[in-house]
Amino acid sequence: MNLSFPRLPALLSLALAAGGPAGAAPGIVDLPLSSRAGVRIQAVTALSGGSGSPIVCLTPWTLQPVRGEAVTPPTVRRALALLATEALSGERRIVERDVTVRFVTDRGSPDRLEAIDENANGRPDAVDAVLAGVARAQRLLGVGLELPGAGSIEIVLARLGSGVEGVALPSRDGRVTIWLDPSGRSVATLRRAAAHQAVHAIAAGLGLGGAWSEAFSTWAAGATEGGPDERATVVLGQRLARLAEGLDRDDLTLAPGNAAWFAFLDEAYGRTAVKLAVEELAHGGSTRAALDRALRRGGGGSFEEAFRDFQLWSVLTGSRDDGRHFSFAGRLPAPTFAGVADMLPALSIQADPEVAPLGAASVLLSPAERAGGLALRFEGDRTTRWAVDVLLVRSSGAMHRLPLTLDEDDAGELTVPLQDLREALLLVRNLDEDGKAPRKYTWSAYVEPGYPAEIAHLSAEPAGTRGGMIVSWETVGERGVLGFNVLRSRAGDPSETPVNPVWIPAIGDTGSAAAYSFLDAGARPGVAYQYRIEAVTPEGLVSRSDAVPASSR
Repeated sequence: MNLSFPRLPALLSLALAAGGPAGAAPGIVDLPLSSRAGVRIQAVTALSGGSGSPIVCLTPWTLQPVRGEAVTPPTVRRALALLATEALSGERRIVERDVTVRFVTDRGSPDRLEAIDENANGRPDAVDAVLAGVARAQRLLGVGLELPGAGSIEIVLARLGSGVEGVALPSRDGRVTIWLDPSGRSVATLRRAAAHQAVHAIAAGLGLGGAWSEAFSTWAAGATEGGPDERATVVLGQRLARLAEGLDRDDLTLAPGNAAWFAFLDEAYGRTAVKLAVEELAHGGSTRAALDRALRRGGGGSFEEAFRDFQLWSVLTGSRDDGRHFSFAGRLPAPTFAGVADMLPALSIQADPEVAPLGAASVLLSPAERAGGLALRFEGDRTTRWAVDVLLVRSSGAMHRLPLTLDEDDAGELTVPLQDLREALLLVRNLDEDGKAPRKYTWSAYVEPGYPAEIAHLSAEPAGTRGGMIVSWETVGERGVLGFNVLRSRAGDPSETPVNPVWIPAIGDTGSAAAYSFLDAGARPGVAYQYRIEAVTPEGLVSRSDAVPASSR
C-alpha cells in the first residue's frame, strides 16, 4: 500500500524537530499544556492525513509503515515517537493486573477526564469502562479463541482530535501503548473502543497486517458486546455493498467492513474457524490460500464453498433478512445490485461494474411473466476463474439456490420455471488469485415459452369396475423434464398430495407431442376430487398445470 501524508503544519514540524531530554517526548518539554495537546493532535492529523476519509481507529495506519509495508516518512516516525513517549502532566495511574490506565483529572488540563464515579469505587467510570473493555477482549481472544495475549498494556486517556477514537502503538520493551480519546464518548463507547484496541495489540503480536487486524478488531469488539453497534453496522453494510472490490482490496478505509467475513465464519463455522483464519492470515502470502488453509484445517471445506455461502449471506440483509443468516442482518441495509431488470428480455454486455479477485456481484431480475421458463446466460472474461449461482425467490418467500455450470469458455446457461417466481438473483464471484486485475462479465435473460412442459389436455375419469380414477394428459412439447407427478386434492381443499409413488418418466421432447395416463387407485367413489400435473426438472424445480375436476361418470 502506498500511503501519502500531507505537509505538517509549522508548529508540529518545529515541535517534532526540537528534541528534548532523553526519554522525553521530542519537542514538548518546554511547551505549555495546551500546546502539548495541540502538538499531539497535529501528530494524529499527520498519521491519518493520507486516508482521504474520516478515521475512527488509527491503528492500521500505524501498523502498515511500522511493519515495513510502506516507506515511513520522517514526520510520521516522529509522530509515532511522540505518542509512544509523551507523559501527561499531573497524570494519575490505575493498575489492574497487566493493564495500566493513565489519565488527568486536573481542571486546567486540556486532557481532563470527568471524574464521574457512579459506582463510588474511587476512580472515574471512564477508567472502569476501558478496563472492562480490555478484560472482555482478553477473555474472548484468550479463552474463546485460545490466542496468546499481548502482555503488558498501557492505556492513555487523552485528546487525539480529528475524530480519532483510538490508536494502539507498536510494542516497546514488551509493553503496548494504547491512546483513547474519551471526549464526548459514552461509557459503552469507551468500553468498546478499549476492546477494539486491545484486540489490535494482540493481533499485532501475532503478525496480522493492518487491514485484517482492523477487520478482526472490529468483529471482536462487537462480539464482546453481543453484536455490532450502530456505527459498525453502517460500516458492515457499506462493505457488503462494495463486495465486488474483493475481500483482499488493499484499502484501509474498507478494512473495518471485512469484519463481516469474521462474523460469517463465527456464525456459520464457529469460533475455531475465526481463530484459524487469524493464524493463517498472520503468516502472510495469498489471502485466498490462507483462508482456504484455515477452513480445511477446521474441517469446514474449501474457501470457494465458504465464499459461495458468504455471498448468499451478503444479499439476505435488510428487508431480505430470513432470520437464518447474519444475526444482525435485519439491521443492515438492503443489498446493492450490480444490475437490475424487471422486464424480459434483458441484456447486459459487460455493462455492470467489474469484479475484483475474491469479489462478488449480484444481479436482480424481477420478471413480470408467470408462464414458461426464465433462461439465464452468463459469459465471463475468459482470463478469469468465475463461479455463478442463481437464487430463486418464490412468491411465498421460499428460496432455492442453483449452481450455473460454466464450460471451458467460462459461459453457461440455465432455465428455470417462471411459475410462482418472484425474483431471480444472479450471484457472480471472481475466484482469481490475489493481485490479478478486476474483470467484467455479460449476462442475458429471456422467456423460454412452454418450459418445462406445455400441457394441452388433462382429464380425470372413473376407472370403471376396477375402481379409482384414470388421469390422462398430453404435452405439446417438453424440455428438460425429468418426470411428472399427479397431484390430487379434494374439491375446496387447497392441500395437494402426489398420488404416484415415483416420478412418471418423461417421454416427450421439444418437437413432438406425448400422451400419458396414470391410475389413481386410491381415489374413493363418491368423493369430489380435482387433479393437476406437476412437471419436475432435473434441478428439482416444478411447474404445475391448472387443476381439473374429476368426472363423475
